[in-house]
This record gives sequence, structure tokens and C-alpha cells, in this order.
Amino acid sequence: MYDIAKKITGYSKAPDSGSGRSWGGQYREYVMDLLNKPSITIEIGSSVAPCPHWQYEIEFQKNRYVVVRIANALK
Repeated sequence: MYDIAKKITGYSKAPDSGSGRSWGGQYREYVMDLLNKPSITIEIGSSVAPCPHWQYEIEFQKNRYVVVRIANALK
């Protein structure tokens, strides 16, 4: 899933926390570990959160096909 998202958006992977897991929220881990489902979290924007309003349209256009392409790849 990461490779598909990176190819479409150009985003890079978040740094590893040292534990083998990425930094940040636990929803992705909940879905993957407890529900045994594939999951990806895409952080958008080029500055700190929240993404500035002026970047919304740019980020939407970059990300609009990511979910569909990942879903097709997982069929």
C-alpha cells in the first residue's frame, strides 16, 4: 500500500520510532493488529498539522485516487 501511495503522491514514509513501528496514532495499528486488515495512514500537507486551508485542493488532487488504486491492488 505504501508503494502505491508513494508512486501517486510522492510522499515518503514517516520515520521509525525505533520499535519497528512508525510514530503517531494507533488507529492504523488497531486495524492491522486487532482486526487483521490492511491499513495505511496518509499524512498530507507540507507543513505542521493541521494542513493550511490553502493546501486542501492541492492535497486532494494528489490523493484522490490513492484509495481506489490500493483497493484494486488488494482484490
